[in-house]
Amino acid sequence: MLNLRLQNYALLLKQLHKFYNKHSTPWVQLIWNKYYAHKVPHAAGALGSFWWRDLLKLCTLYRGIATCTVGDGSFVSFWDDLWSGEILSTKYPWLFSFALNPDVSVNQVMLSDDLDTIFNLPISEPAFTELLDLQQHIQSVAFDHNSKEQWIFLWGNQVYSSRRYYKMVFQNLHSHPIFKKISKSKCTPRLKFFAWLLAVDRLNTRSMLLRRHFNVQPNSYCVFCASNSVEDLDHLFFSCPFASACWRKLGFRWPCIVDINDRVLNLHNVLGLPYFMEIFIIAVWKSGNLGILRSLTMVLQRSVFGLETLRTRFCSN
Repeated sequence: MLNLRLQNYALLLKQLHKFYNKHSTPWVQLIWNKYYAHKVPHAAGALGSFWWRDLLKLCTLYRGIATCTVGDGSFVSFWDDLWSGEILSTKYPWLFSFALNPDVSVNQVMLSDDLDTIFNLPISEPAFTELLDLQQHIQSVAFDHNSKEQWIFLWGNQVYSSRRYYKMVFQNLHSHPIFKKISKSKCTPRLKFFAWLLAVDRLNTRSMLLRRHFNVQPNSYCVFCASNSVEDLDHLFFSCPFASACWRKLGFRWPCIVDINDRVLNLHNVLGLPYFMEIFIIAVWKSGNLGILRSLTMVLQRSVFGLETLRTRFCSN
């Protein structure tokens, strides 16, 4: 399931990448010359049109995935950008609290006669200790006044790709294997979406409606059996006598696994057939909805017939 908000951010970051690298695009040159001739863009405040102001809100996101290799340093924040291996405002918090201009650029600091001129004097003893460390740290940084900045991304090069950014966000997120099997199945999107709702427990069963504070009348019990069991996913699709009769007719014996996703995945691996459980589940779900209006015997016969047809079709393949 695609995260549309994140995908939108990934696409908009392409524009910021062009801007920070000063591409030879007319709108990039226009904005630099009109608003940021001698300013650090993300430290200058809101400027320009509403479109540009909204786009610049993503600058924190852009600077979080890229490290700046300093050129002349005119458009890099000395304290808040990642240009020297660490964020200096975080590394030297005491010294940063005495800064005259928290938004000063790297170029202004490097060309200053003395570091003391960029701080409110006198400074405290902890700040003075950090100042001595900062002086040594600056001397170890290569500074070329005649070159321009380069932004290197976390994936190791200067080429921005919305696809790479999207993958990077989720690279450490390990989802259940059932979701990959659902997305790779040959079913229609409607059936895939239904299977996804089942996997994430978002189907509107009576139990779900109660959790969302809906007034369920007359109670939350299953309408297909007299066991006074709460209608949740496990009961509706597996333990209800109506569902059990359908699975018995198909010859399926569900393993005693509490988690539904693990249960479905286990059955899929045991059968060794292409993933078709979402088709079976949607068939039972549709028949269940009809059962509210018709007799249970008629619905059971209709559901079993439909499931037998599906079993014959898949097993023959």
